Amino acid sequence: MQPIYFLFVLLTSAINVSLKLSHYKESMEKINHALKFPQKQDLKLTSSEKLQLNVDLESFTPHQAVLAVGDKAYVLEKKGSGYTFELNHKNILPSGDYEYSLFIANKNEKLEYPLGVLAIKNSAIKKEDDFHLKKEIFHTFQPEIAEPNPLLSNVFSIATLVPWWGSMGANVRNLTAKSSTALVGSLFLVSLGVSLGLFYTFWLKLNLFQLFGYGAPIWLVTITLGRYALINRSQIKN
Repeated sequence: MQPIYFLFVLLTSAINVSLKLSHYKESMEKINHALKFPQKQDLKLTSSEKLQLNVDLESFTPHQAVLAVGDKAYVLEKKGSGYTFELNHKNILPSGDYEYSLFIANKNEKLEYPLGVLAIKNSAIKKEDDFHLKKEIFHTFQPEIAEPNPLLSNVFSIATLVPWWGSMGANVRNLTAKSSTALVGSLFLVSLGVSLGLFYTFWLKLNLFQLFGYGAPIWLVTITLGRYALINRSQIKN
């Protein structure tokens, strides 16, 4: 039979407390210890033993009864007119010496009863490592779709743009009639092509802010060159 500690606490008033400690050993020998507040009783407890605390109250109705062992707190369970708690291998603390106290209180009164020192000798418990290698996960990705030859798409793009040049009514006659006209006109056509290339790039990957950021100086040059090209063209006509 495993040793069991029984603590019987009798609360006669908000301050006067009497305590009875009974220790049952394997030989069934019973040892009683009678305490009177503020007397204390030191205990030794192993992982195979139990500490049972029973509190009987007289003319006092607490809202809660708590047993504090070190920095741990255990709420006593209400049983009839009293409270009870059992400290066993499921909630026992690591090995060491702990001060244990009983706290009982209601709205108007409170009691702190230091019961003594609880020396716990607990068997070493092997803790499982929370961090360990998991099974490797292999992802199967869909193979890339083979792209067709870009030559066909480029030829198709050019074929669709050629009629657009004629529908604009483009007239490049007399472009080389004078050296000034040829220079300004050629630069205008180049700047116009750069503008179209910028719009194509915008369609692929640029955003609106990048379009206006890159396009503002290009369009300014295109407008200026277009104006001079028209002036030179009108002079040739006259």
